[in-house]
Order: sequence, then C-alpha cells, then structure tokens
Amino acid sequence: MRSNFIRAEIFRLTSLGVPILIAQLAQTAMGVVDTLMAGRYHADDLAAVAIGNSLSLPIVLLIAGIMIGNTAISSHHYGARKFADIGESTRQSLWLGLPISFLAMAMMFNADIVLVIMDTPAHMAVISQQYLYGFAMGFPALIGCLAIRTMAEGMGQTRPIMIIGIISFLLNIPLNYALIYGKFGLPELGGAGCGLASGIVLWLQLLMFIAFSRRAEFKASGLYQKISKPDVERIKEIMKVGLPIGGAMFVEVVLFAAIALILAPMGSTIIGAHQIALNFSGMVFMIPLSLANAITIRVGHTLGQGKTLKARAITFTGIGYGMVLALITACFVFYARDWIAAAYTHDTAIQSAAVGLLFYAAIYQLPDAIQACANGALRAYKDTRVALIFVIISCWGIGLPVGYVLGMTDWWLPMMGAKGFWIGLAVGLSCASFSLGARLLWRTERTIEHYKKRSI
Repeated sequence: MRSNFIRAEIFRLTSLGVPILIAQLAQTAMGVVDTLMAGRYHADDLAAVAIGNSLSLPIVLLIAGIMIGNTAISSHHYGARKFADIGESTRQSLWLGLPISFLAMAMMFNADIVLVIMDTPAHMAVISQQYLYGFAMGFPALIGCLAIRTMAEGMGQTRPIMIIGIISFLLNIPLNYALIYGKFGLPELGGAGCGLASGIVLWLQLLMFIAFSRRAEFKASGLYQKISKPDVERIKEIMKVGLPIGGAMFVEVVLFAAIALILAPMGSTIIGAHQIALNFSGMVFMIPLSLANAITIRVGHTLGQGKTLKARAITFTGIGYGMVLALITACFVFYARDWIAAAYTHDTAIQSAAVGLLFYAAIYQLPDAIQACANGALRAYKDTRVALIFVIISCWGIGLPVGYVLGMTDWWLPMMGAKGFWIGLAVGLSCASFSLGARLLWRTERTIEHYKKRSI
C-alpha cells in the first residue's frame, strides 16, 4: 500500500473524526456540568441526578445505536450518488424512532417502580423521578436530532454536528443555573432542573439541526421535499443494521453498572477509585469511538461506489491509525496515572486505589481501540448482528466471569477486588478485538468476491 494513500486516508479520517470527537466531548461536558451544579445545590440532588442519569443512559444509548443504522445506509447512498435515497432513509428513521421515543418516555415516567426496587431513599427518589420527567420530555426531539445527525454523518458533513454540540453545551449552563436555583422568574427545582434543562436543550438542538440541514450541502437529499409514508422494507433495513449497534451499547453500559453493583459492598474507597478509572477511560475511549465513526463513513462511501478493494484498504488503514493512537493514549494514562487520580480527589486512599486501576485501563487501550474500529468498519459493511453476539460473549461470557473470579474469589489467585474486574475487562476486550478482527477479515474478503462475481 502506497504511503501517500495512507497519509491521504489518515487526513480524511482525522477531518471526519475530530468534529465528532469535539461534539462527544461537549455532550460529556454537559453531564459534568449537571453533576457539578447539582452537587453545589445539595448532596442529595447530586446523588439523585446520578441515579436518574444511570437509569436513562442505557435507554438513550439503545435509541442512539438503533438510529446509527441510518449512518451506514446513508453513507452507501452517498457513495453511490443516490441522494434522494438519503432523504428517504432519514424520513423512515423518523418513523422508526418516534414510537421508540414514546415507549422510552413511558418507561422514564414510571421509573419510580425501579427506584423503589433499588431501595432509593424517598426524598432522593422524588428528585430522580422529576429529573427523568424533564429529560424524557426531550426524547421526541432526540429522535429528530439523531435522524438528521446520522444523515449528516452519512454524507460526511461532521462540522455542523460539532458546532451544534458546542452551542448546546453553552446553552445548558445558564438553563441549569436558572432552573436549579430558580433565577429569572423560573421555579427553583434543584437537581430536577438539570433534567428539564436537558430536555429543553434537546428541542433547541433539533431547531439547530433543522436549520443546518436546510443549507445547500444537504439540499440534494430532498429531506423536506415530501412527507413519506412508513416504508416497512426501509424501516426493517435500518433496524437490521441499527438494533445490534444499540444492543451492543446497551450491553456494555449494563456491564459497567453490574460491576459497580458487585463492588458496592467493598466500600466508598473502592467504588470511588473504580468510578475515577471508569470516568477517565470513558473520556479517552471517545478517541477510538470518533475514529470508528469516521471509518464507518469513509468505508460506506467507498462501498457505495462499488470499490471493494479500496474499502478494505481504508478499513485496515483506519484500524492501524487507531492502534497508533491507542499506544499514545496508553502511554499517557500509564505515565500520568498519579496526576489523573489526584485531579479527581484529594483523598489519598482513593488516589492510591485509582492509580492501580488506571494501570489496567492503560493496558486495555489497544484492544479497546481495535474492537471499536473493527466495529465501525463492520457497520459500514452492514454486518452488525454477529458483532453484537461477539460483544455479548466477550463482555458477559468471558470478561465478567474472569473479573468475578479474580476479584471476588481466591480460586485462581488471592482475591484482587476491583483490580480483578479490570483485568477481566482487559481479557474481554482482547477477545472482542480478536473475534471482531477475524469477522472483519472474513467480511472484506467475502464482499470483494461478491463484487467480482457480479462483474463477470
């Protein structure tokens, strides 16, 4: 493979991926602002917001994953220059997403059932439920945002996503302030105000996405030229690609929640260290995740053009790029782990425990990047169902059992506590990277052979 091709593709992947990364960082920063501002109001509100977020996050990720199916489909249409099909696919993703959003709203409106099962203190449960009321009111807007966002990604237009993400972050701060503390004539809602602010921001985001999608670069999609009736075949195609993506996201976030619950009896020091390592590694993971989205777009465009050999070259260039970035982040986490832990807390016991866990977080940067990038490429090939199975087996069939045995028993080694679970995560992610990499090799060869047969 010529070096100029590799350099050109790395430039294209970076150009697509950096705006997505910034948008994701802005979204994460909104959650940090919610936590900080609720915490300054009252400790109970901080805990209630954290509980509300933990209940809503899996649902939001599942919805987002399903809608991401439109990114892969739109990228194929864009590569094939079938612009009208991009608009049609986006309209059908709305028909798919809106009923799901109403179902999710119903679940959030009745979250008090789960809060009772969790034995949440009554005064905190009230705040959490009110937080979810406000946030859930924005779910229909979330569907509209995701539909237009996935269309824009499929067309390679990622800068508008970045701009909207930054503006949304800036809007969230004064809205939080006004609704938490009751400023500018608005009611004082405490932590529940964070949820309502998030819901309002989602509707403002939708207005911004609509405004951006009416610009000249999106005109060819014909998104607003007509109102389409539900098309069962197109909806099934989006579901076929997107549901496994959402399922994989849901499985991973529930895994981390399960580990936190298992570790809970070990005390606040262990839980605090685990949360520090988890939070920081989650932020670092946005780098390979953004690159994975860029790989989906580039490979999708190329497959849409019928250039299967070039698609394979882009795929493995992207994975190689991800591996290099992972080695850099691994070195950073390893050498800066003392500083990272100190930045989160002044408690020396938590710092010491977090430093130990960050060591394992550094180790799994490489397999995590490989599995993320391989997943991104498989999305472009519309091969997501088997990837979901591999993720379930790797996380729940290998990672969690290994982590539990090492962390909570002395069957193999003396009980390691939280470190055992992080070793299990590294083992599970390594298995995922190997299995997804093997699947990707098979899929690229199969696609090349398929196109060769069609051309004969």
